[in-house]
Amino acid sequence: MTRFRQFLVAGLSSAILMASGSAHAIFRAYLSTSGSDANPCTLPQPCRLLPAALAAVDAGGEIWMLDSANYNTTTVGITKSVTILAVPGVVGSVLGNGGTALTINGAGIEVSLQNLVIRGSNGDIGVLVANAKSVNVIGSTVLGFYGFSNNGVGIWSNTGATATQLNIVGTTVRNNHHGIIVAGNGHATISKTHVLGNNGVGVWANSGTGISVVSVSDSVSSGNAHGFIATGSGGAFNSYMFVTRSVAAKNANAGFLTDGGITAFMLVGESMASDNASGFNNSGGDLTFQSRGNNTVSGNVVNLIGTITPHGGV
Repeated sequence: MTRFRQFLVAGLSSAILMASGSAHAIFRAYLSTSGSDANPCTLPQPCRLLPAALAAVDAGGEIWMLDSANYNTTTVGITKSVTILAVPGVVGSVLGNGGTALTINGAGIEVSLQNLVIRGSNGDIGVLVANAKSVNVIGSTVLGFYGFSNNGVGIWSNTGATATQLNIVGTTVRNNHHGIIVAGNGHATISKTHVLGNNGVGVWANSGTGISVVSVSDSVSSGNAHGFIATGSGGAFNSYMFVTRSVAAKNANAGFLTDGGITAFMLVGESMASDNASGFNNSGGDLTFQSRGNNTVSGNVVNLIGTITPHGGV
């Protein structure tokens, strides 16, 4: 065999190996009501359910829901970096039927959920973040998670010692037991989001195993038992909440509350508390509740409870 033929055969062999190796993973997978999980999840041959698309898509890839439908039959486990989105105008639904709808659990993964409706039917949790580098929930609706023992949660970041960044943007979290909980070493940024009509807490920084930090801007927590809470548990476990340009209204108990151990901290600026049982509530003398002095706290049954410390800013 001449050197040229040897080079040609080697090149063709490499191309075949590369093609066969990439045939099992695609950058973009598609889902459709007309699809089948026996398909390769391509646009001409879409799959039907999320688990099939997750198996087909490459890490860091995308899954597109092409038409309005529910795309799961049981809990969907996400263990790789991926973006899952419904195309504009489509209601792409994920159902939590007696359990959790979506569980995100993978070391170092980055996950985005966009334009989804995550719906509970006696479901426990809408989105459970157990382990990840970052999770984005954008332009979505999470509703109906009450749990069998009335302890359901719409979005729950509970990663223990793992420092996970949760970003919630332009999303509605409504009619669950609790709305959004950030626990462990979770960090969360919540913006342009409505947390409405939850039986328990709307937005809750509640660390029992680490340091949770929640920053909220341009958002509303209304019609819940509590609007915004930072809860500490003493010792090395801390919860911090920073709220700006946001509203707590018509909550059955507190609009803004520090609670629990001495390590709970809340700072509120340019925000409003109205039509709650209490507006600003620092429930313990050792807790820290700071107000920038540019808030509106009016029209509550009791406007101020406990020590509210002025914060001048810089």
